[in-house]
Amino acid sequence: MIDPARQQAIFAGVVDEESGACSPLGVRYLLDSDALQARAAIYAYTSDIVCIGHRGLLRLKINARGQAIHAGVAEWHHHVRGANAVLALSDLLIRLESLEMPATAPPGFEHLGFTVTPGTIIQGGSYPSIVPDFARAIVDIRLLPGQSSAAVLEKVQEQIRAVEGERPRITFELKVTVDIPGASIPQGHALAVTAQDYTEAVMGKRWETAGAGPANEGYMLIGAGIPTLCGFGPTGGNPHAPDEWVETNSLPVTVAMFAGIIRDYLNLR
Repeated sequence: MIDPARQQAIFAGVVDEESGACSPLGVRYLLDSDALQARAAIYAYTSDIVCIGHRGLLRLKINARGQAIHAGVAEWHHHVRGANAVLALSDLLIRLESLEMPATAPPGFEHLGFTVTPGTIIQGGSYPSIVPDFARAIVDIRLLPGQSSAAVLEKVQEQIRAVEGERPRITFELKVTVDIPGASIPQGHALAVTAQDYTEAVMGKRWETAGAGPANEGYMLIGAGIPTLCGFGPTGGNPHAPDEWVETNSLPVTVAMFAGIIRDYLNLR
Protein backbone atom coordinates (compact mmCIF):
# COMPACT_ATOMS: atom_id res chain seq x y z
CA MET A 1 0.00 0.00 0.00
CA ILE A 2 1.12 3.56 -0.66
CA ASP A 3 1.95 6.05 2.04
CA PRO A 4 -0.17 9.16 1.26
CA ALA A 5 2.35 11.36 3.06
CA ARG A 6 5.01 10.36 0.55
CA GLN A 7 2.97 11.05 -2.61
CA GLN A 8 2.46 14.24 -4.57
CA ALA A 9 -0.14 15.15 -7.17
CA ILE A 10 0.91 17.90 -9.59
CA PHE A 11 -1.55 20.24 -11.28
CA ALA A 12 0.03 21.88 -14.34
CA GLY A 13 -2.07 24.63 -15.92
CA VAL A 14 -0.36 25.67 -19.18
CA VAL A 15 -1.64 28.19 -21.71
CA ASP A 16 0.19 27.35 -24.93
CA GLU A 17 -1.30 24.02 -26.09
CA GLU A 18 -3.45 25.70 -28.73
CA SER A 19 -0.35 27.00 -30.52
CA GLY A 20 -0.16 23.59 -32.20
CA ALA A 21 0.81 21.41 -29.23
CA CYS A 22 4.47 21.96 -30.10
CA SER A 23 5.42 24.96 -27.98
CA PRO A 24 8.76 24.88 -26.11
CA LEU A 25 6.90 26.37 -23.14
CA GLY A 26 4.29 24.69 -20.96
CA VAL A 27 4.49 20.90 -20.83
CA ARG A 28 7.68 20.79 -22.92
CA TYR A 29 9.45 23.15 -20.50
CA LEU A 30 8.21 21.24 -17.45
CA LEU A 31 9.49 17.96 -18.86
CA ASP A 32 12.85 19.39 -19.95
CA SER A 33 13.36 20.95 -16.51
CA ASP A 34 12.50 17.63 -14.75
CA ALA A 35 9.50 19.24 -13.04
CA LEU A 36 7.20 16.44 -14.23
CA GLN A 37 8.71 13.22 -12.94
CA ALA A 38 5.41 11.38 -12.74
CA ARG A 39 4.17 7.80 -12.73
CA ALA A 40 1.14 8.72 -14.82
CA ALA A 41 -0.75 11.74 -16.11
CA ILE A 42 -4.30 12.77 -16.93
CA TYR A 43 -4.66 15.38 -19.66
CA ALA A 44 -7.90 17.07 -18.59
CA TYR A 45 -10.51 17.61 -21.31
CA THR A 46 -14.27 17.42 -21.35
CA SER A 47 -15.05 13.88 -22.39
CA ASP A 48 -17.25 10.82 -22.29
CA ILE A 49 -14.47 8.36 -23.16
CA VAL A 50 -11.28 7.17 -21.52
CA CYS A 51 -8.91 8.68 -24.05
CA ILE A 52 -5.84 6.49 -24.57
CA GLY A 53 -4.13 8.68 -27.16
CA HIS A 54 -4.47 11.11 -30.03
CA ARG A 55 -3.73 11.45 -33.72
CA GLY A 56 -0.69 13.31 -34.98
CA LEU A 57 -0.81 16.73 -36.62
CA LEU A 58 1.08 17.93 -39.70
CA ARG A 59 0.33 21.55 -40.58
CA LEU A 60 1.68 23.13 -43.77
CA LYS A 61 1.92 26.67 -45.07
CA ILE A 62 2.02 26.70 -48.88
CA ASN A 63 2.85 29.84 -50.87
CA ALA A 64 2.12 29.96 -54.59
CA ARG A 65 3.96 32.47 -56.76
CA GLY A 66 2.89 33.42 -60.24
CA GLN A 67 3.24 36.43 -62.54
CA ALA A 68 1.07 39.53 -62.25
CA ILE A 69 -0.41 41.10 -65.37
CA HIS A 70 -3.42 43.24 -66.24
CA ALA A 71 -6.37 40.92 -66.86
CA GLY A 72 -7.42 42.92 -69.93
CA VAL A 73 -4.26 42.86 -72.03
CA ALA A 74 -3.64 40.65 -75.09
CA GLU A 75 -0.60 38.93 -73.57
CA TRP A 76 -2.80 37.46 -70.87
CA HIS A 77 -5.51 36.47 -73.33
CA HIS A 78 -2.94 34.53 -75.39
CA HIS A 79 -1.19 33.15 -72.27
CA VAL A 80 2.11 34.70 -73.29
CA ARG A 81 2.62 36.37 -69.92
CA GLY A 82 1.06 36.10 -66.52
CA ALA A 83 0.39 33.19 -64.17
CA ASN A 84 -2.56 32.96 -61.81
CA ALA A 85 -1.23 31.98 -58.39
CA VAL A 86 -4.72 31.65 -56.90
CA LEU A 87 -5.84 29.10 -59.50
CA ALA A 88 -2.57 27.20 -59.23
CA LEU A 89 -2.93 26.98 -55.48
CA SER A 90 -6.57 25.94 -55.83
CA ASP A 91 -5.49 23.19 -58.22
CA LEU A 92 -2.99 21.94 -55.68
CA LEU A 93 -5.46 22.04 -52.80
CA ILE A 94 -8.02 20.02 -54.75
CA ARG A 95 -5.37 17.40 -55.49
CA LEU A 96 -4.37 17.27 -51.83
CA GLU A 97 -8.00 16.79 -50.82
CA SER A 98 -7.88 13.42 -52.60
CA LEU A 99 -4.54 12.39 -51.09
CA GLU A 100 -4.66 8.93 -49.57
CA MET A 101 -2.10 7.36 -47.23
CA PRO A 102 -3.17 3.87 -46.18
CA ALA A 103 -2.44 3.07 -42.53
CA THR A 104 -3.54 0.50 -40.00
CA ALA A 105 -5.47 2.03 -37.13
CA PRO A 106 -4.20 0.96 -33.69
CA PRO A 107 -6.78 -0.49 -31.28
CA GLY A 108 -9.04 2.32 -30.13
CA PHE A 109 -8.51 4.36 -33.30
CA GLU A 110 -10.73 2.31 -35.63
CA HIS A 111 -13.22 5.20 -35.85
CA LEU A 112 -10.49 7.56 -37.06
CA GLY A 113 -8.11 7.71 -40.00
CA PHE A 114 -5.78 9.82 -42.11
CA THR A 115 -7.45 13.17 -42.85
CA VAL A 116 -6.35 16.05 -45.10
CA THR A 117 -8.14 19.40 -44.85
CA PRO A 118 -6.69 21.80 -47.46
CA GLY A 119 -7.26 25.55 -47.27
CA THR A 120 -8.31 26.01 -43.65
CA ILE A 121 -6.98 29.52 -44.27
CA ILE A 122 -6.47 30.92 -47.77
CA GLN A 123 -5.35 34.33 -49.03
CA GLY A 124 -4.53 35.74 -52.45
CA GLY A 125 -4.91 38.50 -55.01
CA SER A 126 -4.22 42.22 -54.79
CA TYR A 127 -6.62 44.06 -57.13
CA PRO A 128 -9.79 43.19 -59.12
CA SER A 129 -8.17 43.62 -62.55
CA ILE A 130 -4.76 42.11 -61.79
CA VAL A 131 -3.89 38.44 -62.33
CA PRO A 132 -2.76 37.40 -58.83
CA ASP A 133 0.92 36.63 -58.51
CA PHE A 134 0.70 35.36 -54.92
CA ALA A 135 -1.55 33.12 -52.86
CA ARG A 136 -1.15 31.36 -49.54
CA ALA A 137 -2.99 28.52 -47.84
CA ILE A 138 -2.78 26.43 -44.68
CA VAL A 139 -3.22 22.66 -44.98
CA ASP A 140 -4.20 20.63 -41.90
CA ILE A 141 -3.30 16.91 -41.92
CA ARG A 142 -4.14 14.37 -39.21
CA LEU A 143 -2.13 11.15 -38.94
CA LEU A 144 -2.71 7.93 -37.06
CA PRO A 145 -0.20 6.93 -34.36
CA GLY A 146 2.81 5.39 -36.08
CA GLN A 147 2.10 7.03 -39.42
CA SER A 148 5.10 8.76 -41.03
CA SER A 149 4.86 12.49 -41.61
CA ALA A 150 7.92 12.26 -43.89
CA ALA A 151 6.03 9.91 -46.24
CA VAL A 152 3.09 12.32 -46.32
CA LEU A 153 5.37 15.26 -47.12
CA GLU A 154 6.87 13.35 -50.04
CA LYS A 155 3.36 12.80 -51.45
CA VAL A 156 2.61 16.52 -51.06
CA GLN A 157 5.86 17.39 -52.86
CA GLU A 158 4.88 15.07 -55.70
CA GLN A 159 1.64 17.00 -56.18
CA ILE A 160 3.51 20.30 -56.03
CA ARG A 161 5.89 19.16 -58.77
CA ALA A 162 2.95 18.01 -60.88
CA VAL A 163 1.18 21.38 -60.71
CA GLU A 164 4.42 23.28 -61.37
CA GLY A 165 5.01 21.08 -64.44
CA GLU A 166 1.55 21.79 -65.84
CA ARG A 167 1.40 25.52 -65.11
CA PRO A 168 4.17 27.70 -66.61
CA ARG A 169 5.64 30.45 -64.41
CA ILE A 170 4.15 28.96 -61.23
CA THR A 171 6.31 27.98 -58.27
CA PHE A 172 5.45 26.85 -54.74
CA GLU A 173 7.11 27.25 -51.37
CA LEU A 174 6.29 24.72 -48.66
CA LYS A 175 6.87 25.28 -44.94
CA VAL A 176 6.05 22.83 -42.16
CA THR A 177 4.70 24.80 -39.20
CA VAL A 178 3.60 21.87 -37.00
CA ASP A 179 4.80 18.27 -37.07
CA ILE A 180 3.83 16.22 -34.01
CA PRO A 181 3.30 12.47 -33.83
CA GLY A 182 0.26 10.54 -32.78
CA ALA A 183 0.64 8.67 -29.50
CA SER A 184 -1.23 6.16 -27.39
CA ILE A 185 -1.11 3.71 -24.52
CA PRO A 186 -2.64 0.21 -24.82
CA GLN A 187 -6.37 -0.11 -24.25
CA GLY A 188 -5.64 -2.61 -21.47
CA HIS A 189 -3.11 -0.38 -19.68
CA ALA A 190 -3.72 -0.28 -15.91
CA LEU A 191 -4.26 3.50 -16.04
CA ALA A 192 -7.02 3.17 -18.65
CA VAL A 193 -8.70 0.22 -16.92
CA THR A 194 -8.63 2.03 -13.56
CA ALA A 195 -10.27 5.06 -15.17
CA GLN A 196 -12.95 2.80 -16.67
CA ASP A 197 -13.58 1.29 -13.24
CA TYR A 198 -14.27 4.73 -11.82
CA THR A 199 -16.54 5.85 -14.64
CA GLU A 200 -18.59 2.74 -13.99
CA ALA A 201 -18.62 3.23 -10.21
CA VAL A 202 -19.28 6.99 -10.22
CA MET A 203 -21.12 7.64 -13.50
CA GLY A 204 -22.99 4.35 -13.69
CA LYS A 205 -21.58 3.61 -17.13
CA ARG A 206 -18.26 2.13 -18.16
CA TRP A 207 -16.76 4.54 -20.67
CA GLU A 208 -15.06 3.05 -23.71
CA THR A 209 -11.34 3.41 -24.32
CA ALA A 210 -10.65 5.25 -27.58
CA GLY A 211 -8.25 7.63 -29.28
CA ALA A 212 -8.94 11.32 -29.85
CA GLY A 213 -9.10 12.88 -33.28
CA PRO A 214 -7.55 16.24 -32.31
CA ALA A 215 -3.94 16.35 -31.16
CA ASN A 216 -2.65 17.57 -27.81
CA GLU A 217 0.52 17.46 -25.75
CA GLY A 218 -0.10 13.92 -24.54
CA TYR A 219 2.59 12.71 -26.98
CA MET A 220 5.17 14.69 -25.00
CA LEU A 221 4.22 12.90 -21.79
CA ILE A 222 3.99 9.45 -23.37
CA GLY A 223 7.28 10.06 -25.15
CA ALA A 224 8.86 10.87 -21.79
CA GLY A 225 7.75 7.48 -20.46
CA ILE A 226 4.72 8.80 -18.54
CA PRO A 227 1.55 6.78 -19.25
CA THR A 228 -1.12 9.35 -20.05
CA LEU A 229 -4.85 9.60 -20.53
CA CYS A 230 -4.86 12.11 -23.39
CA GLY A 231 -8.33 13.41 -22.62
CA PHE A 232 -10.46 12.65 -19.57
CA GLY A 233 -12.64 15.01 -17.61
CA PRO A 234 -15.99 16.69 -16.98
CA THR A 235 -19.06 16.78 -19.19
CA GLY A 236 -18.98 19.48 -21.88
CA GLY A 237 -18.97 20.15 -25.58
CA ASN A 238 -18.60 22.46 -28.61
CA PRO A 239 -14.83 22.98 -28.28
CA HIS A 240 -13.51 26.19 -29.91
CA ALA A 241 -17.06 27.43 -30.52
CA PRO A 242 -18.55 30.64 -29.05
CA ASP A 243 -20.90 28.49 -26.96
CA GLU A 244 -18.33 26.01 -25.66
CA TRP A 245 -19.64 24.71 -22.35
CA VAL A 246 -18.91 22.63 -19.25
CA GLU A 247 -21.54 21.18 -16.96
CA THR A 248 -20.60 22.57 -13.55
CA ASN A 249 -22.28 19.72 -11.68
CA SER A 250 -19.85 17.32 -13.34
CA LEU A 251 -16.77 19.08 -11.91
CA PRO A 252 -16.86 17.62 -8.36
CA VAL A 253 -17.70 14.21 -9.82
CA THR A 254 -14.63 14.45 -12.07
CA VAL A 255 -12.42 15.45 -9.13
CA ALA A 256 -13.66 12.40 -7.23
CA MET A 257 -12.79 10.15 -10.17
CA PHE A 258 -9.35 11.76 -10.49
CA ALA A 259 -8.67 11.13 -6.78
CA GLY A 260 -9.77 7.51 -7.01
CA ILE A 261 -7.74 6.86 -10.16
CA ILE A 262 -4.62 8.36 -8.58
CA ARG A 263 -5.01 6.34 -5.38
CA ASP A 264 -5.73 3.00 -7.06
CA TYR A 265 -3.13 3.38 -9.81
CA LEU A 266 -0.41 4.17 -7.26
CA ASN A 267 -1.43 1.14 -5.22
CA LEU A 268 -1.07 -1.00 -8.35
CA ARG A 269 2.46 0.28 -8.83
